[in-house]
Amino acid sequence: MYDFWENILFYTGNYNGSPMQVHKDLHSKCPMNPEHFQHWVIVFTTTVDELFEGEKAIEIKERALNIANVIMYKTLA
Repeated sequence: MYDFWENILFYTGNYNGSPMQVHKDLHSKCPMNPEHFQHWVIVFTTTVDELFEGEKAIEIKERALNIANVIMYKTLA
Protein backbone atom coordinates (compact mmCIF):
# COMPACT_ATOMS: atom_id res chain seq x y z
CA MET A 1 0.00 0.00 0.00
CA TYR A 2 2.87 2.36 0.77
CA ASP A 3 4.35 1.73 -2.65
CA PHE A 4 0.98 2.32 -4.31
CA TRP A 5 0.45 5.76 -2.75
CA GLU A 6 4.09 6.77 -3.15
CA ASN A 7 3.81 5.93 -6.84
CA ILE A 8 0.52 7.84 -7.17
CA LEU A 9 2.04 10.98 -5.64
CA PHE A 10 5.68 10.86 -6.75
CA TYR A 11 5.63 8.53 -9.79
CA THR A 12 8.31 6.25 -8.29
CA GLY A 13 7.34 3.15 -10.25
CA ASN A 14 7.68 1.08 -7.08
CA TYR A 15 4.20 -0.43 -7.25
CA ASN A 16 3.48 -3.59 -9.20
CA GLY A 17 0.00 -4.81 -8.56
CA SER A 18 -3.66 -4.57 -9.36
CA PRO A 19 -5.62 -2.49 -6.85
CA MET A 20 -8.78 -3.15 -8.84
CA GLN A 21 -8.39 -6.91 -8.49
CA VAL A 22 -7.60 -6.59 -4.78
CA HIS A 23 -10.87 -4.70 -4.23
CA LYS A 24 -12.88 -7.13 -6.35
CA ASP A 25 -11.47 -10.06 -4.36
CA LEU A 26 -12.26 -8.31 -1.09
CA HIS A 27 -15.78 -7.48 -2.28
CA SER A 28 -16.41 -11.15 -3.12
CA LYS A 29 -15.43 -12.15 0.45
CA CYS A 30 -17.07 -9.26 2.29
CA PRO A 31 -19.45 -7.17 0.18
CA MET A 32 -18.78 -3.44 0.21
CA ASN A 33 -21.17 -0.57 -0.39
CA PRO A 34 -20.80 3.13 -1.23
CA GLU A 35 -20.74 4.04 2.47
CA HIS A 36 -17.53 2.02 2.91
CA PHE A 37 -15.82 4.06 0.23
CA GLN A 38 -17.19 7.34 1.59
CA HIS A 39 -15.92 6.48 5.05
CA TRP A 40 -12.48 5.62 3.67
CA VAL A 41 -12.28 9.00 1.88
CA ILE A 42 -13.14 10.81 5.12
CA VAL A 43 -10.51 8.88 7.10
CA PHE A 44 -7.89 9.38 4.37
CA THR A 45 -8.45 13.12 3.96
CA THR A 46 -8.66 13.72 7.71
CA THR A 47 -5.35 11.91 8.20
CA VAL A 48 -3.67 13.89 5.44
CA ASP A 49 -5.00 17.13 6.92
CA GLU A 50 -3.66 16.20 10.37
CA LEU A 51 -0.18 15.25 9.14
CA PHE A 52 0.56 17.25 6.00
CA GLU A 53 -0.04 20.54 4.25
CA GLY A 54 0.77 22.11 0.94
CA GLU A 55 0.43 21.33 -2.72
CA LYS A 56 1.16 17.59 -2.48
CA ALA A 57 -1.33 17.19 0.38
CA ILE A 58 -4.04 18.78 -1.74
CA GLU A 59 -3.05 16.67 -4.74
CA ILE A 60 -3.11 13.35 -2.88
CA LYS A 61 -6.55 14.07 -1.43
CA GLU A 62 -7.93 14.88 -4.88
CA ARG A 63 -6.34 11.83 -6.42
CA ALA A 64 -7.53 9.59 -3.59
CA LEU A 65 -11.11 10.77 -4.08
CA ASN A 66 -10.91 10.09 -7.81
CA ILE A 67 -9.37 6.66 -7.29
CA ALA A 68 -11.97 5.76 -4.65
CA ASN A 69 -14.78 6.74 -7.02
CA VAL A 70 -13.38 4.69 -9.88
CA ILE A 71 -12.73 1.62 -7.74
CA MET A 72 -16.17 1.94 -6.13
CA TYR A 73 -17.88 2.21 -9.49
CA LYS A 74 -15.99 -0.74 -11.01
CA THR A 75 -16.26 -2.92 -7.91
CA LEU A 76 -19.91 -2.37 -7.14
CA ALA A 77 -21.20 -2.26 -10.73
